[in-house]
Amino acid sequence: MVDMKKFFVLILFFSSLVSLKAQNYDHHEFSLSYGVISPDVFYSFNSPLLNDQLPDERYVRDNYSSMGNIFLTYRFVSLNEYFMWGGTAGYGTSSADVYYMSEKKGVMDRQFITGAFELQFRYVNNGPFQMYSGLGLGVTYGMEQFTAATDNITSGDRTMILPGYQVNLVGVRFGKRLGGFAEFGFGYKGIVNFGLSYSIYKFGHRKY
Repeated sequence: MVDMKKFFVLILFFSSLVSLKAQNYDHHEFSLSYGVISPDVFYSFNSPLLNDQLPDERYVRDNYSSMGNIFLTYRFVSLNEYFMWGGTAGYGTSSADVYYMSEKKGVMDRQFITGAFELQFRYVNNGPFQMYSGLGLGVTYGMEQFTAATDNITSGDRTMILPGYQVNLVGVRFGKRLGGFAEFGFGYKGIVNFGLSYSIYKFGHRKY
C-alpha cells in the first residue's frame, strides 16, 4: 500500500517547486519597435505581377525607399529566467522605380504584414542591463501595386505569401520595468531594430 504520509510530502515538495518557479520567473514583456533596412532591399527583386508581362525577368529596381518596419511583440519566460518566447506582428512598406532594358517602366509599391513566433536567449541578465540573441520564424503576407509609366506595360496589383524570419545576432536592453533596446540582425524587422519595452513581474521577481 502507498504510504499516504510520504505521498502528501511529495505533493507539498513539488507544489513548493512550482510556486518558487512562478515567483522567480513569472515575467511578461511587451515591446514596440521600429526597424530599418529590411530584406526587401537585398533580395533579388522578383515580382509575380511583372513576371507575367516581362517573362525574361530582366527588370531591376532603383531609387528604393521605405517607411521602415513597425512591430509589436509579446514574450514571457520559459524554462528559466534566460529564455523568453512569444509572438510578434508587424507592418512595413517599400517603394521603388522599375527599369527594363534601361527604360523606366513604372513604380512598384509594396506592403508587408508579418506574424511570427520568436525565441530569445538572454546570456547577460543583470538587473537594468540585458544582452541577448534571438530567432523568429513566421509568415509574411505581401501586397504589391505597380503603376505603369509607359503604354507597353500594364498597371496592376498582386498578393504573395513569403516565409518570414528574423535572426538577431545581438541585442541590448537598458532598464528595469521600462527599458529601451536595440537589436542588430537580419530579417523582417530589419538590420537595425530599436524601441521600448515594458516588463511585468508578478509575485515580486527576485531581481527587481
